[in-house]
Amino acid sequence: MKELNNPFLTIGYQSPDYFCDRNAESKQIIQNLQGGNNVTLISPRRLGKSALIKHVFYQMKQHDPSVFCFYMDIYPTKNLEQFVQLFAKEVLGKLESEGEKVLKKALTIFQSLRPVISIDPYSGSPEFSLSVESSMAQQSLESILDYLESSGKRCYVAIDEFQQILSYDDKNTEAFLRSKVQFLQNVCFIFAGSEQHLMSEMFMSPERPFYRSTSTVEIHEIDKEVYGQFANRFFLAKDRTLTREAFDYLYDQVDGQTWFVQKLLSLLYFSDDKLIDKACVNRIVDLALQEQDSSFKYLCHHLSQNQVSLLHAIAMEGRVYQPYGKDFIRKYRLSTPSSLKATLKTLVEQQLVYSCLDNSFIVYDRFFHMWLRRM
Repeated sequence: MKELNNPFLTIGYQSPDYFCDRNAESKQIIQNLQGGNNVTLISPRRLGKSALIKHVFYQMKQHDPSVFCFYMDIYPTKNLEQFVQLFAKEVLGKLESEGEKVLKKALTIFQSLRPVISIDPYSGSPEFSLSVESSMAQQSLESILDYLESSGKRCYVAIDEFQQILSYDDKNTEAFLRSKVQFLQNVCFIFAGSEQHLMSEMFMSPERPFYRSTSTVEIHEIDKEVYGQFANRFFLAKDRTLTREAFDYLYDQVDGQTWFVQKLLSLLYFSDDKLIDKACVNRIVDLALQEQDSSFKYLCHHLSQNQVSLLHAIAMEGRVYQPYGKDFIRKYRLSTPSSLKATLKTLVEQQLVYSCLDNSFIVYDRFFHMWLRRM
């Protein structure tokens, strides 16, 4: 495999060579899937959830090339029709041999979907997609699941940001999916999500359709020592040294959140420093925040003063357990508890503040957190 210009990826997945640890989580997920069990994968954003799924699928394909793995991120979808459209696009034609015509196969199996052929304005090549009518969305979804099941091939489907279905107007989506998934023999699912409270409620509440129907895997920060060894391997290969003290400092600056660790390591890798110490890390952190400065200023400009004040207060504290407490309000001269409650609710919904499982609140974006502390 061709060597990457920068081994510290912040987007996508390349191979196990550029993927740090997650051995226990990978093993747990693979064993469950191969055993015919569906998996719920819960993780805050930017801890590497999507990359872990692709790492798992990579290993499963290496072990058995005959399996089929499908990944889709449904976060951009607004309704069941868009969900079905994305699902169909992901699986369509993937299970047929090269000699079969995709369009003919689609018309036969997905009779409830309307094929649409358009011309790419740049390449001039024809593009094929499927249109879904609202009244036929459930029937279309059932057709896709039947398509996978009837193929006779082992299929694994990862639905990322699965909690997004709760925002659909069709509130029956959750129950409908559960009613179909439970009878599939050749298809296993990874239901992944980053909103821990919603995902936990969906799969752990006795009142919900998916209650106790999957094996749950939660991912947390990668072990600091393991991560440091992984990172230093790439620097040593270039006759450079990332000191243990420097990496620990970098890791702590962003609370071990994978994407931010990777971003800072990526910037360090492109620097000219042979010996990377804390001073180098501080310089790179400054650079990272400078890159985001305009974006963060723009964001704050479009927030209310109460929202900015609360974000700044949470950032200064690092983690807040009693956001409506008198001491916290007095210390940062915030508004009344009732007003704060509404403000915090909005910030959580906008994913600017994260509500942790221990009932504390943090600024979600670690760079934004550091930038706010410098205000």
